Amino acid sequence: AADMSRHEPMNRLLQGDVGSGKTVVALYAALLAVANRTQVAIMAPTEILAGQHFLSIERYLKNSNVKRLLVTGGLTGRKRTELLGRIRSGEVDIVVGTVALLQADIEFQKLGLVIIDEQHKFGVAQRAELRKQTTPHYLVMTATPIPRTLAMTAFGDLDISVIKHSPPGRGTVITRWVERHNRQKAYEFIRERLKARKQAYFVYPRITAVEQDNEVRAATDEWKYLSTEVFPEFTVELLHGQMPSAKKQQTMSEFRKGKTNVLVSTVVKGEFRP
Repeated sequence: AADMSRHEPMNRLLQGDVGSGKTVVALYAALLAVANRTQVAIMAPTEILAGQHFLSIERYLKNSNVKRLLVTGGLTGRKRTELLGRIRSGEVDIVVGTVALLQADIEFQKLGLVIIDEQHKFGVAQRAELRKQTTPHYLVMTATPIPRTLAMTAFGDLDISVIKHSPPGRGTVITRWVERHNRQKAYEFIRERLKARKQAYFVYPRITAVEQDNEVRAATDEWKYLSTEVFPEFTVELLHGQMPSAKKQQTMSEFRKGKTNVLVSTVVKGEFRP
């Protein structure tokens, strides 16, 4: 609030672990901008993450007068023209999207705040595109600062805020590294959690395997293995960036509702928010 009350645009990095409350902090900043009769753009690196942000905002702002919409690359035709007209006229307060928000035909009447999740996945030129019409406040969020982010902070281009504690009532995140020879024990641990009506997800760096690199596992191969050999008694689904948008949304929806026990995915998920 202090940053956004100054004449100079805010340029702040918000760092916090998964589940620490970054989205809520960003939403408070967005509502402050809306209260001052400006618009907000929230940009995420993937459609899945943008959709999760939008669902969270819908849940928090249910029955409010704040107008919000989701813009993705799959939006076309008359519906796209109609929504872009609403953004251009200032009718929409909060716009959530991917790099689709950088397209030339998207114009804001009065953009007051830009929020970018996982800012290192957007280039400098991409982020500057949202400032082509005005000089809005700028809030970037990340779970893990990278060297470029740290360098920008050191040079004073970004002020930094760190969320050190999780919200009250949220459990502690425990991270364990399991050696390869103990993998079966890990599977058994996961099986016991699944029997207790919990869920699990596996994240892999690639969609398909590469012959030259047998060390890096691929999501499609591991999905087949996990669903048929490891957890055949449970529902195991696959999620990756090359799937149709509707299928991705359906897969995430079923996992969120608890219909899917295990989700095998690439890093397209970003942070999973149930």
